[in-house]
Amino acid sequence: MYAGDLAGAKQALEKYAQLSRGDANPADSLGDVHFYLGQFSDAEKYYRQAFRISASFNGGGELVKAAFARLMTGDVAGADGLFNEYITARQNGKDPAIEYRRAEWEFLSGRRRGAIERMQIFAAKPGVSVSAQAINSQAYAQLAIWQLEMGDRAGAHDFAVKAMSKTHPPLRLLPYF
Repeated sequence: MYAGDLAGAKQALEKYAQLSRGDANPADSLGDVHFYLGQFSDAEKYYRQAFRISASFNGGGELVKAAFARLMTGDVAGADGLFNEYITARQNGKDPAIEYRRAEWEFLSGRRRGAIERMQIFAAKPGVSVSAQAINSQAYAQLAIWQLEMGDRAGAHDFAVKAMSKTHPPLRLLPYF
């Protein structure tokens, strides 16, 4: 893949898929290869295939990857639809960070103002359990990063202070990929 050899990477991963039937990883990897080589429609196809093979593989993250692949084609509405499928899967799994994930998607898909508002609301909700407090802390840390990215050092500082004010260390959320 890193040599730009799509055919070779595809051949190796298809062999891997034959040897490990029922495993979502080969389809996911085929999606990654196609994504990194700019073949976004094919990447989406393989990510969706991986999700069909196993909806629990990678926490359903293949749907987010499919959404990013669709987003790269310029189809924001289609990408949002795929992301909403991911959210539905996460709701079924009782994910406490749904609004965090929505805010992150909004930010990464260019709707920064709404993302920041959503994340602030999420971060400000009182966390009763240790894990809820940790997620809130991580939300404030993410807001600090976004503010830095947008050139607002003072706002980033304020959010970083809020992130650090939580009594427990941040819970590591699983990345999308």
